Amino acid sequence: MKRLEVILDTRLVQRSARGLSLTYSGQTFLVFARRLLQVRDGAVEAAKAEQQALSGNIRVAAPIAIGQNLLATLVSRFIKCHPGVTIEWNLTDDAVDVTSAGYDLWIRAGEVRRDDLIVREIFHVRRSFHLSQIIQ
Repeated sequence: MKRLEVILDTRLVQRSARGLSLTYSGQTFLVFARRLLQVRDGAVEAAKAEQQALSGNIRVAAPIAIGQNLLATLVSRFIKCHPGVTIEWNLTDDAVDVTSAGYDLWIRAGEVRRDDLIVREIFHVRRSFHLSQIIQ
């Protein structure tokens, strides 16, 4: 405290037998010091958030109908939330070689018979129907 008072060339604390109390200069300095600490904390949080933000390119292969009807909406929402991410997608109904083509994600309608891929069912579409469901 003494060193700071020397640097500022003013008394920040009044010392007495009853204890310490801030002088007017000390109270003013404390207000600005707190603001500086808040700004510093905000800068640190912003830097951390920037490091934690998603970034990079994601390569996706998907069937045409799924890409046009479902993914377009989902991808636009995702990109708004994560502007550092780009999505490169190939809409095709043909089977693709995920590995050699360098895709990060392959969305496929139907069964995937590849042991070298991690396969997750996203949703299930029932393809069978009764004629009574169509005729009303």
